[in-house]
Amino acid sequence: LPFHVWITGALNPTSQILIPYLLSVEVFPKVTAVHLHLLDLEGTEEAMQALRINTEDLALNLLYQVLTGTLQSLKIK
Repeated sequence: LPFHVWITGALNPTSQILIPYLLSVEVFPKVTAVHLHLLDLEGTEEAMQALRINTEDLALNLLYQVLTGTLQSLKIK
């Protein structure tokens, strides 16, 4: 089963710098897959999708899946 990691304020530059480190064997030595959840309540869907693509493009071995969320995407209709 993938290990779930949530990052809030994902569009913050500091959060973006942390992503490659959080998906390393050094941080989670016993984990074989990470399901990354990126959340930014003030971000746009477009910015979050760009972050998702950039994260996937890193081709990190532990990365299982990236999901994104914004305030707009979390609103119940």
